[in-house]
Amino acid sequence: MALPNGAEGVRATLKIMSALVKSGKKSPSVRAKALALPQGLSQKDKIGEIRALWHFVKNNIRYVRDIKDVETVHTPEQILRQESGDCDDKALLLASLLES
Repeated sequence: MALPNGAEGVRATLKIMSALVKSGKKSPSVRAKALALPQGLSQKDKIGEIRALWHFVKNNIRYVRDIKDVETVHTPEQILRQESGDCDDKALLLASLLES
């Protein structure tokens, strides 16, 4: 599917990302990662949990640019498997982990 340029394209991309977060947060692999990362923190340490998830995405998901002139958006499961993605992918994965 080709996305429009400009603001319309941004809105279309965000709509796709929102749908992927909603489905990704229910994924067994995303849920398992979201539960494993904050292990060792005290219970109900919400800020610590957020930091653990953010640090994981920041430090373990390699930033890779999209194909030239092609906007790609991956599922959270794909991003975890390939351990890479662009800024949209990293944001999508973090949102899915946080929602899970």
